[in-house]
Amino acid sequence: MNDFFKRVTFCILLLFLSFSAFSTESKESGTEKYFNLRKLYYLWTENFYRGDSYYFREIRSTLYSYVDTEFTTPLNYTQVETVHGSKDAALSKFRFSSWLVLMVNNNEPAIKEYKASLSEIRRKRGGSIGITGTVYKYHVVNRENERTVQIYLQNIRIILPPEKP
Repeated sequence: MNDFFKRVTFCILLLFLSFSAFSTESKESGTEKYFNLRKLYYLWTENFYRGDSYYFREIRSTLYSYVDTEFTTPLNYTQVETVHGSKDAALSKFRFSSWLVLMVNNNEPAIKEYKASLSEIRRKRGGSIGITGTVYKYHVVNRENERTVQIYLQNIRIILPPEKP
């Protein structure tokens, strides 16, 4: 009887440890996620060591683990574009370099405030900003001439560079 309880206790402990080891919650900070994703993207485009499909799957599984977590881009040059849609569903597109596109709802207070502060020329020309938000959806574009990662964010904050004195 005593041996039975030892075995049951051991099995329960083993089951608990396996669930805690395979939790899908990401322990990375928001900017670490950005740099990890950028590294995977460049490995994907350069076909480093493995084929296209391996890194494509790695990017998708990494993005899946980022859903409902905070994602932060460092200060980087970006352009703001408005994607056409209905008034409530219109999105703003922030293009970081050629590989990352952040899609944000136009009704977000931070977007309204940021767009209001920009002149039309500055909006087209772009500027250096960072964005922090919660990932709720993603899309990896894998076309012959275009490979991009689209991340849809909500509850965002705009990070502006410090003003020069």
